[in-house]
Amino acid sequence: MIIVEDAADDAAVVEDDRSSLIEKLFVGKCCGLFPVQTLWFFIFAIVLGMLVHFHRFGNWIFVTGDNEIAARAMGINTAKVKVICYMIVGVLCSFMGMIQNLRIESFAANQGVGYELKAIASAVVGGTSLMGGIGSIPGIFLGTLTIQIIENGLILMGAPAFGISAFIGAAIILFAVLNVSISRVTGR
Repeated sequence: MIIVEDAADDAAVVEDDRSSLIEKLFVGKCCGLFPVQTLWFFIFAIVLGMLVHFHRFGNWIFVTGDNEIAARAMGINTAKVKVICYMIVGVLCSFMGMIQNLRIESFAANQGVGYELKAIASAVVGGTSLMGGIGSIPGIFLGTLTIQIIENGLILMGAPAFGISAFIGAAIILFAVLNVSISRVTGR
C-alpha cells in the first residue's frame, strides 16, 4: 500500500515538472496554499489603486468621468484620457483571457459571456457611480469579492444559471438606485 501512495506522489511530482513556467506563473499555486490568480488580483488592485488615487492621471479620470466639459476647460485632453483608459482595460482583459485559457486549457468563443455583467455589478456594488466621477479601487475590490461570494453561494445552493444572472442584474439596479438616492441626499 505504501508503494502505491509513493507511485501516486511520484506521478504528481512528474506532472508538476512538466508544467511550463508560464503555467506556474499564471495558474499555479502560490506557496502551495492559494491560486496565483489571487496574487495577480491583489497586484493589479494595488497598482491601479495607486494610479487612480495618488497620481495626476487618476484625477483626470475622475474629472473626465464627472464633467467632460469642465475637464476640457481645465486643459485636460479628455480624448487622450479615454483612449488610455480603454487601453488599460484592453490589456487587463487580454491578461484575464490568457489566465482563463491557461486555467481551463481550452478556448470557446462564448467563454467570457456574462463577465461584463459581473464587472459592472462589482463596480456598482463597490460604490462606483454609473454617471461617472465617483468610485474607488478598494470599493471595486470589495464589490468584486461580494459579487463572487454571493455567486458561489447561489451555485452551492443549487440556484439555476439564469437565476444567478438575474440576481446580478437586480444587484446592479438596486445599488445604482441607492447610489443616485445617496447622491441626492448629500447634494452631489
